[in-house]
Amino acid sequence: REFKERFGHCDVPLHYPENKTLSTWVQSQRKWYRHFINNGKYAKKLTKEKVRDLENLGFNWIPPARAENEQIWWKHFEDFK
Repeated sequence: REFKERFGHCDVPLHYPENKTLSTWVQSQRKWYRHFINNGKYAKKLTKEKVRDLENLGFNWIPPARAENEQIWWKHFEDFK
């Protein structure tokens, strides 16, 4: 919550020297969430309740840079068709 209060969002950078532990933790949450998406099962460390709590804070499961790349890919795909 401290990061969100300070910056107004939950998009902790992959390399956040001010708090490397937080950056690593955020990446782990996203990894475990991808496991859920791909397998339909929550990882033991990421429960349905934790997902809900993070989403209530405004947590983005897809980092902004990756989301932007995804949008660009689909735009080029549409142009290609």
